[in-house]
Amino acid sequence: MAGSLSIFPLFSDNNDEAVYLLMADTYAQGSLFPPAPQEWEAFRPWMSVHAGDHFVTRYTPVFPAVVAAASRIFGTHRAGLAVVAFAASGTAYLLALQLLGSKKRALLAAIFFSLSPMVLIQSTAFLSYLCSLALLQGFAAMLIAGIRRDSRLLLLAGGFVVGVSTFARPFETVLFLAPLLAWAGWLLRAHRKRFLASTVLIALGAAAPLVAMFLYFDIATGSPFRFPFNLLSDRDSVGFGLKEMVPGFGITEYTPGRAFEGMVRHLLYVSTWGFGGLVLLGLAFWGARKFRAGHPARWLGLVILTIPLGYFFFWGSYGATEWGGPRRFGPYYYLVMITPLAILGARGFSSVWRWDRRVGGLTAIGMLALSSLVMIKAVEENRSYTEGRRKLYGPLFETNYERNALVFLPQLQGGWLLQPFAHARNSSLDAPTLWALERTIEEDVDVVLEFGDRVPYLAVAHPEDSQSIGFITRVDRLELVRGRRVMVNLALENLPPQKVRVDVASGRKIDSFTLDGAQFPSGSARLPLRVGEGANQLMGPLLSTSTRVSRREERDVEVTLWALDPGGDSDTLLAEDELRINYRGPNVELLVPAEVRPLRAGEVSMSVIASDT
Repeated sequence: MAGSLSIFPLFSDNNDEAVYLLMADTYAQGSLFPPAPQEWEAFRPWMSVHAGDHFVTRYTPVFPAVVAAASRIFGTHRAGLAVVAFAASGTAYLLALQLLGSKKRALLAAIFFSLSPMVLIQSTAFLSYLCSLALLQGFAAMLIAGIRRDSRLLLLAGGFVVGVSTFARPFETVLFLAPLLAWAGWLLRAHRKRFLASTVLIALGAAAPLVAMFLYFDIATGSPFRFPFNLLSDRDSVGFGLKEMVPGFGITEYTPGRAFEGMVRHLLYVSTWGFGGLVLLGLAFWGARKFRAGHPARWLGLVILTIPLGYFFFWGSYGATEWGGPRRFGPYYYLVMITPLAILGARGFSSVWRWDRRVGGLTAIGMLALSSLVMIKAVEENRSYTEGRRKLYGPLFETNYERNALVFLPQLQGGWLLQPFAHARNSSLDAPTLWALERTIEEDVDVVLEFGDRVPYLAVAHPEDSQSIGFITRVDRLELVRGRRVMVNLALENLPPQKVRVDVASGRKIDSFTLDGAQFPSGSARLPLRVGEGANQLMGPLLSTSTRVSRREERDVEVTLWALDPGGDSDTLLAEDELRINYRGPNVELLVPAEVRPLRAGEVSMSVIASDT
């Protein structure tokens, strides 16, 4: 929990975290899927599809269910990370105990596992990889112990755990399971009845979670045999060809060459993200030689081969390296490889320690130093993203919203909630704050009308630049104004003492109004602005007006404020604002700020706000 708060207090730039948390919040409230209102497109979460009165995310519910249970018990989502980290370290110890036959060596293996930078980073993020690995390690420990002791209870329990793991991450489970089932078949090759009985017990144990998995798939996708993972795009699958994660986010042609490139990159990352980096790899190779050919530790070591070979055919392993995820989170698709490396490495290290304790001590110091360097680099990089998130959010979560708030967010990374605002989760439509995407004025008005008892707000974003996707500059409380012709106010703040010109552009006209700033010694002015079909004009103490035709075809109103040069050579733009108008039959509909926005010292500001009359 402390590591999560320290490294990812605002969550990471992997927006899958927000999806898992949305699922956890939904389960904690007693629902299976996040709700979808009538205007569902404004509320669609990242990595989800719309299905009637709810959304279906592409991830399975195992990990978010753990987070939901922990949050209900301990009062915080991050307790779920602590539970998963403890389970992963504990099952690593139990598996190592079965393979190494020594509590000291098992403890050493658990330490190697737990101190691996990849495990440490994964334990601080709301991602499902470490949870799945804890289940796989638990199954492996029960399988080995159950076959050795001929224990029906352990085999049944192991079957249940591997069934849950299959529900959580089926692809990884198959890749991890294959070498261990091969070992069991090889060990019991002369005892067919016992092998068959063990297989039946494991299958019986796995039956309940697998039935739950198929039922969930059927409810989520309409077919018990269709994975939610492919709901967004059938191209997000195993195999070569054209691939995409989400429609509109780009298509990748996945070729064997790119598959090889992705595999090599991941293996290079594995060589540094395990505890001790290349030293651990060397110790693991040395440790594997200490076991006889039929020992289960050697069979477990085959996971080091099955994981890269399996993910060779999944385009995400290449896409992750292009995105840069393994640089900040470790090669998470290959996380399962840390288990055999840590266990075999502990066996190799114990041999070195017995041979020469001084060499063993230097080896341990070197391993700690190498992993510390990797960890420091990863923490620094992730913290830089955290600082970027602080800038991104700006005043978004510092605003004191009304209890029944409806907050519109800008579309900075496509038409999805949680992308990139991980906190904007709607697990219930009755929550104190409801989050929606800003779209067209007509669509925003429809959302406001659907939730008529809520107070609308608009988070205004600064445009993106080369350094960021943009960031929130202010949050305006809005008011819906409707009628054939409505009156709002043009609020001017920090007016200069000279004459200024206000241009009101609508349709093909630009109406210019000149006023004397000296008439407003406080620097503030409220000018009535009448809005309606063909009647957008300012009212009040104006010195002169003029009208000219422009090429503007939009029906919205654009207002600009100019400081007039006394010499008449040039004008200076002071402020500008755009009034989005929805024309619904004979009426106009506007969503305008209900109050003047806060100003920075000396800033000239202009905004169209709701009328105070």
